[in-house]
Amino acid sequence: MAKRFIDTEIWDKEKFCSSSDKQKLLTLFITSKCDQIGVFKMANMLVTAYIGSPVTEEDILSIPVDIEKIGEGKYWLSKFCKFQYGELKETCKPHKKYIEMLKSEGLIERVSKGYPKGINTLQEKEEEKEKDKEEDKDIFTMPDDKH
Repeated sequence: MAKRFIDTEIWDKEKFCSSSDKQKLLTLFITSKCDQIGVFKMANMLVTAYIGSPVTEEDILSIPVDIEKIGEGKYWLSKFCKFQYGELKETCKPHKKYIEMLKSEGLIERVSKGYPKGINTLQEKEEEKEKDKEEDKDIFTMPDDKH
């Protein structure tokens, strides 16, 4: 039986308090039933039976915690690992299994380095383009070009 830490302050958070009872129950259910890295695989009939009413993808994506769809009927609690284990380290024996699981799901980069979306600012992208242009110029100039 898996054991999980739970943020006892979730009950004080406005986003959670303003959620419907269904969303609150679904949040606790998904957090309890996901695997060791926060991946939850939707089994609609079972979830509906546990929650007591039909559950849609929209219901899942609207729960008051950070959750993303990562495949068909597959969702990921993006802050789960950090909350449960802290910083994952290859040298920590218990973390090795979680790291392998994250790699197999293609999520290791997102946990170890944060969410890569929007990592470069517009200014950094412009600087990169300028650098690439300068490198291209160097490629096309002849070293001893005498005319």
